[in-house]
Amino acid sequence: MIDIGWHHVSVMPILIILVLAGAAITVVGGVLANWLDRPGWARPERGGARRVVMALALIVVATAAVGFAIDNEKSESNSGNPGNQSASRTAEATAEVTPEVTPSGDPSPVPSRGTSKATFLAKAEKACADHRSDVSTAMPDRSQEPGDFGAWLTTITTGNQRLLDTLAALSRPPADKDLLTDLFAQRTRANDVFLQSAGAFKVGQAVTGEQFLSSASDIEAEYRSEAKEYGFRICVGSDTPGR
Repeated sequence: MIDIGWHHVSVMPILIILVLAGAAITVVGGVLANWLDRPGWARPERGGARRVVMALALIVVATAAVGFAIDNEKSESNSGNPGNQSASRTAEATAEVTPEVTPSGDPSPVPSRGTSKATFLAKAEKACADHRSDVSTAMPDRSQEPGDFGAWLTTITTGNQRLLDTLAALSRPPADKDLLTDLFAQRTRANDVFLQSAGAFKVGQAVTGEQFLSSASDIEAEYRSEAKEYGFRICVGSDTPGR
């Protein structure tokens, strides 16, 4: 049996037509009844046509009233049940957040939210350990002569800056990007001042070199404190010399 969906069709337009039809029958019928019942027409009883027309009009109006009552009841049953609507919305929301299932029956993996802090630190500490190993085998002995010390300081500071560039290029935890940017910038400032110190020593300006060296060491000490607080260990070892 085919369901043509009459329960979805609103009867309001039909009811309006019935009411208008009833009103029209009443008016037109009244006019005709007056004409049919006028004196001189051969009728056994006057007023008979009028009663017939009025009865038809009453039937139409009564039918419309019953239809109004049925339609109103249906409207209330559809709109007055918030439980069904709420359940439907809940089901839709549940369907939206339900994770997809793989052919094996397991939920699909949650997308990655970026590098974790532990992963970043592990890679950074390995890079620092490799750097220390290279420095210990390739770095010449430190000389106390100002000119030689300046060259030595330049070499070690340049190596430290390359290490810092390697750390800065690592994928960072999203929540720590700004913190690490500030931390690395602080170490870069220290390296810049170390290079100024090295330049002064190279030209025999030992006093100026010492002043720059002291300033750079203060900046570096602050960097090491904050880096250690973040979680660095090997990377905050003493790899820049003082005098």
